[in-house]
Amino acid sequence: MLRNVIISLPLLLIGGCGGHDHDHDHDHEEGAAGHSHDPTIKGAAMIELGAHKGQFEVFHNAEDGTLTLLVWDAHVTKGVQVKAESVTAEVTVGDETFALTCEGQVNALKKNAKGNTNHFVGTDARLEGASQVTGTVASITVNGIEYTDLSFTQPVTQ
Repeated sequence: MLRNVIISLPLLLIGGCGGHDHDHDHDHEEGAAGHSHDPTIKGAAMIELGAHKGQFEVFHNAEDGTLTLLVWDAHVTKGVQVKAESVTAEVTVGDETFALTCEGQVNALKKNAKGNTNHFVGTDARLEGASQVTGTVASITVNGIEYTDLSFTQPVTQ
């Protein structure tokens, strides 16, 4: 009996990230961006999907003119495959706004296949050297749920 209590006690003390009235050992922003966890790429923007259903990571690399989009579980521990060959972002650099198609990336080690991946990359010369990129992904469906108007601002990483 005592053994069961000792084993169960740590489980009672460990809390999830369900509500906003909780303490835990990672930083996140509250408000418009929701409850976001630390990005996997230093300097990336994180957007919460739904009520702690997942995370959408956006990273701009000014050196090679790419925009990377990643879909994660709620705690950013594993990728969540999206049934799409590409994702389109409406991107603004300076005064110019344009559609950027981010193609799904294939990676057998991560079980990413064409049309079933958590990793999308778009490349455009207008992204090269840009000090800031803003944009919106109008729609993405993750685990059968459609998320709309995912807006981001992405500063350049150093």
